[in-house]
Amino acid sequence: MGMALGQRGTFADRFALLYAEAGNPPLKRVTVAVASAGRVDERGRAVRVSAQRVSDWRRGRNVPARFAVLATVLEMLIGHARKRQPQPVVAGLYDLEAWRALWKEALASPAAAPEPENVDEQPSAEDDSALCPYQGLAAYGEADAARFFGRERATRALVARLGQALITGGS
Repeated sequence: MGMALGQRGTFADRFALLYAEAGNPPLKRVTVAVASAGRVDERGRAVRVSAQRVSDWRRGRNVPARFAVLATVLEMLIGHARKRQPQPVVAGLYDLEAWRALWKEALASPAAAPEPENVDEQPSAEDDSALCPYQGLAAYGEADAARFFGRERATRALVARLGQALITGGS
């Protein structure tokens, strides 16, 4: 991911690695720990972070806007990771100054890759990174079959039950 997405991808990869090294704590536990830390940001406001925001950082959808919030999350994750493995698997993984440099680079890098020249071009169904199961209000069709899998048995059971209900006239 890091190579394809530049500094933002590198940040996301490193954050996801630290999160894994910390034992993949539940997002709620992370947000509660951040709120309990009693820290304030550069503006003097209490540091808070939502579970969605932390999830977005981990998945590379976003880069934190303020380092104070990120630092509080990092301190919690680094503490958990150190308990599990005293030596980091990657140099600088437990170092807040290394994180600050990585964060600055990610924040300064472009948010997304440039748009393709042909704006009408749709990503191919074979490109897993472009495959999103939610299409908004657009209808699903046969071409979307690759998005859905693993429900064949449940579908057969439902059809059988519906057929049985129609035959017996009940439910």
